[in-house]
Amino acid sequence: MLNIGEITLNSSFILYLFLFMPQLWRNLYYKRVADLSFSFHALLFIAATADLYYGFGRIEEWQYRLVSMVMFVCLLTQHIQLFFYQNKTKLALLSLLIAIMLFGLIITLHSHSSSGAGTPFNSPLFITMGWIERIGYWLYLLPQILKNRSEQHHNAAKAISPTFVFIGLLTAILDSISAWSFSWGSPSLYGAPIAVALHFWLLLQCCHKKN
Repeated sequence: MLNIGEITLNSSFILYLFLFMPQLWRNLYYKRVADLSFSFHALLFIAATADLYYGFGRIEEWQYRLVSMVMFVCLLTQHIQLFFYQNKTKLALLSLLIAIMLFGLIITLHSHSSSGAGTPFNSPLFITMGWIERIGYWLYLLPQILKNRSEQHHNAAKAISPTFVFIGLLTAILDSISAWSFSWGSPSLYGAPIAVALHFWLLLQCCHKKN
């Protein structure tokens, strides 16, 4: 019989596959991409790219890798959307950073495969990228929350899909339950509650603003 941790883990896997879809739809339909915080996007894009390192370097389960790839493709799509509305210099620099990270991932994975090493790899690079991914996923909501509170950006909250934030809140709660059920490491044990609090805060801001 499945225990509570396995149930929450499988449930969060399904939700993660559709997590960013509502935000992409809002970007396309409501045309409020200009009000997104650049730091919100940058932190999330860097975290998603770092997660590819962690997923393909340290995790063997296909579910984790699939979610990592889906999230990266979603952020790449948003990145292209932003080029029509935001500072192109900042976006170009971020593009360069992401390209360097991807190139490094390909080279590192090829090098490890050629040496005959199997996954999970013990390279400090993959572990470091895992921490970058965790920190990025903890903090990416904060810049948007702060921008929403600014008087000169009082409509910024309308740029965020409440559905996206609500799904993010659910996944954060499920992740927190899974982390304590499986006794995962401290980043997961204490990071998930932080994510719950930030998602709840942003959800209140989004619900306060009408479309």
